[in-house]
Amino acid sequence: MISYSEALDLVLAEPLKLAAETVEVAKAHWRFLAREVRAPLPLPRFDNSSVDGYAFPSLGPERRFRIVNVSAAGDANFSHVLPGQCWRVFTGAPVPPGTYGVAMQEDVRIDGDWAEPGDVHEGQFIRRAGEEFKAGDVILSAGGLLTPAATALAASVVSEVEVSRLPRVALLITGSEIARHGDELEAGQIFESNSFAISAALSRLRITPWSVQFVGDDRTETIAAVRGAIENCDILIVTGGVSVGDRDFVKFAFEECGVAQVFWRAALKPGKPVYFGRLPEKAVFGLPGNPMSALVTYTLLVEPFLKAGMGALEPEPCRISTTILEDFRHAPGRTEFVPGVFEESGVRPIQGQGSHMLGGLARANALIDIPSDCELVPAGSVIHAIPFGVN
Repeated sequence: MISYSEALDLVLAEPLKLAAETVEVAKAHWRFLAREVRAPLPLPRFDNSSVDGYAFPSLGPERRFRIVNVSAAGDANFSHVLPGQCWRVFTGAPVPPGTYGVAMQEDVRIDGDWAEPGDVHEGQFIRRAGEEFKAGDVILSAGGLLTPAATALAASVVSEVEVSRLPRVALLITGSEIARHGDELEAGQIFESNSFAISAALSRLRITPWSVQFVGDDRTETIAAVRGAIENCDILIVTGGVSVGDRDFVKFAFEECGVAQVFWRAALKPGKPVYFGRLPEKAVFGLPGNPMSALVTYTLLVEPFLKAGMGALEPEPCRISTTILEDFRHAPGRTEFVPGVFEESGVRPIQGQGSHMLGGLARANALIDIPSDCELVPAGSVIHAIPFGVN
């Protein structure tokens, strides 16, 4: 049985090679760039005013200037401001060539067509052309995520970007005990929730499952479902049936379908029976059936693999150094990821949650990393936590 860090290394060792595609910037948010974005023009494009005020040439002994023109946002009048003259300018408007500096309107005394400024230093309140980026500069790197701010930056210079193709992901939910909403709930059955959890988690990466299938604990049906999903997808995620019980057929189905096992079982809590396997240009994950275990192992292993295949610069889960606010007792042997809540002074564990329980996980916004060799993590200890359930 391997450690979590070893499992993550194996998952990220050979990402899928997903082709690039060109999409409109308006449709590219939350995608990963397959190619860098370069500025075709300088940013800002031209010298412009950062305030509403007046543009002055060099100030000499004469401190009285005639107001001869106005420059508003969107104007294209680039005639020079001459000695003894000034221009009324507005925020974002081009400043005329020859401008020494801009004075805020509240610092200028106006007498009819004449303006008398206070002190004005060279370059004051002027945004210089190219001060952020010069033409040809890389403004967004390949592998970067198009967050709202990054999308806005891309849109300021281009109309299309190259992003990595979204992988085709199939979900297979196993278990004779599960019932789908709309079905009659028989004795001994529970409503299925894993497809909702994994689909919602995939949506953070703009991925919609190519298919969602359900199969009972039947060997023949499981093999057929696995084979059909593998043929039509890049990545298959199966929940349940991957352990060693008499009615756990998923691992056997993987073998029958030619999946090469990379690892099975990790020293991880929750999620010990997690499985990862490969086929040419495809990958297969077997996650535990318990809802908490399925979602945690997706977060820790599947999502990083998806991000790596989509070209993310940093596919690994983000780890934040913080302080644990309560004592936490832990049985040594496996790395444990405990649901927690970030607070102003640290992170507080949600204790007493089994792998079948979703109540605590629904309140959590952190997974607290408890090292495998710890028996007690005292309150006030510096630990690591992974943001959970948020973009």
